Amino acid sequence: MRISSDIFPFASHPDYGYSLEYAEDELRRLGSPNASVVEKTIKDLSYHAEMLDLMGLPPDSIMIIHMGGVYGNKPLTLARFEETFKSLPEPIKRRLVLENDELGYSVTDLLPLCQKLSIPLVLDWHHHDINPGEATGTRLLDLIPSINELWTNRGMKPKQHYSESRPGAISIVERRAHSDRVVHLPPSTDDVDLMIEAKDKEQAVFKLYKLYNLHPVDDDVWIPDGKYKKETKMDRRVSRKKESRIQSEARTEIEIEVEEETYLGVRTRSQRRKKSKSAA
Repeated sequence: MRISSDIFPFASHPDYGYSLEYAEDELRRLGSPNASVVEKTIKDLSYHAEMLDLMGLPPDSIMIIHMGGVYGNKPLTLARFEETFKSLPEPIKRRLVLENDELGYSVTDLLPLCQKLSIPLVLDWHHHDINPGEATGTRLLDLIPSINELWTNRGMKPKQHYSESRPGAISIVERRAHSDRVVHLPPSTDDVDLMIEAKDKEQAVFKLYKLYNLHPVDDDVWIPDGKYKKETKMDRRVSRKKESRIQSEARTEIEIEVEEETYLGVRTRSQRRKKSKSAA
């Protein structure tokens, strides 16, 4: 299960006790040359680690982050991350996990650092496909036992991510976007937790169940390709505006009725006010 960082907005804000922009990647940069960014990152991660501990979740409830920017010097950024990690509070170290990304840091960039610091590494197959680093061809398969060992040494089941690019994607920017559903599976084994990242959410998993005969799928929950209606941001914006307009018109109508009925006496006006209150 994945929990959004927005579950408690503003939690690490210096004035209000919360954080303003959890979704912004620059707030999670332990290798940043900017001390303020590192400080905010540590505060943000401390809040998340505390929340997981307070919920009583087991060790495999983790915080997955990317290394972030290269800042013009990848080895120096990795070295800054290492020094910062060594001084992190224990609750963060216990939960922190790195993931290879599609732009800056490949599996081969991160694996030596993860082995040195005993940090589990999430293998993202889609990111690796776009940014293989030195693990081109079948070399990645040779590295998987070392990646899995980072997890098993901590008593956890290895975790991997899998997604596919949208149809017709050519450039790196286009290939980064996830498809609605996937049709392939990576060469993972049963001792790995594989998360499918796709726009159609559970329907993408149901499709894999059916394609590979992995698990029965109830027809009552299965939605065939192309028939899954996703509510877009524009749909939600229009819906909210329509709902707001309807509520505004209803309130205006009630207020007008109240003003007109004031001439009939106190009792009628009181009844109208009660009606207005319940309608709101």
